[in-house]
Parts: sequence; C-alpha cells; structure tokens
Amino acid sequence: MPATQRVALVVLLLLASGWYVYGRIHRPPVAVVNGVYRNACCAPVELRDGSMLIDGTPVPFTLENMKFGLTGHPTQNVVVSGNRVSVAGGRTYTVISFSQDRKAFTLCGVSHCKQEFVFYRK
Repeated sequence: MPATQRVALVVLLLLASGWYVYGRIHRPPVAVVNGVYRNACCAPVELRDGSMLIDGTPVPFTLENMKFGLTGHPTQNVVVSGNRVSVAGGRTYTVISFSQDRKAFTLCGVSHCKQEFVFYRK
C-alpha cells in the first residue's frame, strides 16, 4: 500500500474516532428537560435529573443529540397503555423524541408505535 493511501487511511480513522468521541463527551445535561409533562390520555409524567417518574418509580434515562433532534433513552421500556404511562416488560427499546424547543416529548403506545402520544411541559 502506497504511503499516501496509508496516510489517508490514518487521517480518516482519526476523524471518525474524533467525531465519535465528541458525540459521547458533549451529551446535553439531563436537567434541560426537567419538568412535568402532560397529555389528556394519562397522568402527568415528571422528568427530574435523569429519571422519569412513572407511578412514583424512577426510570433512569440518558439524552443524546441525534441528527433529527434531542432523544432520550430510558433504561426500561416505557409505553402508554390504556390511560396510563407504564413500564412494560419485554426487550422492546423505548426512544423518547423531544421537540426542538424541548417543551414536549413523544412516547409510543403499546402496539409498536402505531399510536404516538405527545406530552407537553407547561
């Protein structure tokens, strides 16, 4: 392999590694979404310092800036079931999508996101 190709490969690997590390280090603080969020479907959901309070039980979450906006990743499967937000069993992965102004988030219903529920912070 010629020297120029090796240098180009090293530069490409360094750029990719830097981009990956930058994204992991510069996560938004979880406090930016603190508040009580409401939807007519169910009881309010409180987000406080990296935990969603679901029926008084804290469910930790992390935040990540994705290309389509701020996204939350709870450690458990959180869904809207009937008229309540609950922690569901199973291995389904929950993703919480926040609005651009961070005053609302979207949760899916129990049937694999056939219905979405938007919760607003007032």
